[in-house]
Amino acid sequence: MARNPEKVAAQRQRNRERNGHKRPQYDAASYDRHTDEAKARAKRWRERNPDYAREYMKKYMQDPEHYAAQLKRNREAAKLKRRLAALGLPPRKVRRTTAPERRANERDAAAFFTDESSRVRYAEHERLLDATWQVLHSREAELRKLATETVAARRRSGLEPGSVEENILARAVGEVLDRDDGFEHLTTADIRSVARIVAEGRERAQRAAERERADAARAEQRVAFREALTRLVKDHGARLRSDAEMENSARGLADKPALPVDALMYRIAVDELRERIVMDRLNGEDVRGVVAMVRAERSDLRSASFPARAGSTAGLGRAAATPARTATRATKQSGPELS
Repeated sequence: MARNPEKVAAQRQRNRERNGHKRPQYDAASYDRHTDEAKARAKRWRERNPDYAREYMKKYMQDPEHYAAQLKRNREAAKLKRRLAALGLPPRKVRRTTAPERRANERDAAAFFTDESSRVRYAEHERLLDATWQVLHSREAELRKLATETVAARRRSGLEPGSVEENILARAVGEVLDRDDGFEHLTTADIRSVARIVAEGRERAQRAAERERADAARAEQRVAFREALTRLVKDHGARLRSDAEMENSARGLADKPALPVDALMYRIAVDELRERIVMDRLNGEDVRGVVAMVRAERSDLRSASFPARAGSTAGLGRAAATPARTATRATKQSGPELS
């Protein structure tokens, strides 16, 4: 403990008064240096105080001005979404930048416009980035073969093999640095930045290619499903309708409401096709859309074109289905008939 605590406290107070305006800068710089630790502390605090955020938002929304501003933002966002949808444009994508990212961007911009060497480094950075992309586009097959061999050799030697993509990227960047001059202003961090940008770009391109292949496979399955459903309903419409009527009879015996025969026969057809063709990429919306198109094309197969068969129990009440129920119970007691 200090000998003169009053004097130390007075000195600290004077220091705070002289440098109080610098405190936000110090806090921001400390947060940037220890971002992960700060986020972990904030997460632990939220876990200890789960009701604070709800109470804070509740008080915030009780302010009429804040509430009206939030409603206005919601209306504008909904209006923009509708306009984009009407024009056939994708929805708006907004990436929120964090405060550390904004401060880092501001520091980089200030250095770029005030320091000549920063502009030289930026030009060399862009030149290295472009040259690396050119090497990858022109010699990727060769680099991939060498990288695969290197990874396999390191694995056989018991060393950390790394990934093939990392090896390809390292070879491409190293080749540019060894081949060309004029990169003396680049630091190790700048070279790592180039490698990171190229790696992220390759990952995005790979994901886009995978999405395109998935969309193409999904479109092919939609076409195959539509053709198969049309052919099945055309060739076996009467049998599907009979199965739908039998299904409704069974639902009546189980005290369940009857379903429209036309919709039920398409449901049965879809269930049959799931066992015959590949439909793993189709979701419920795809299936419903295809069924709607086939039903519109095959309007002659609707209920008006297929009158109910004589003796059908579809649409009858429980009293009319009582003999069928008795027969069903007798069948269950005697067991299935073997052919």
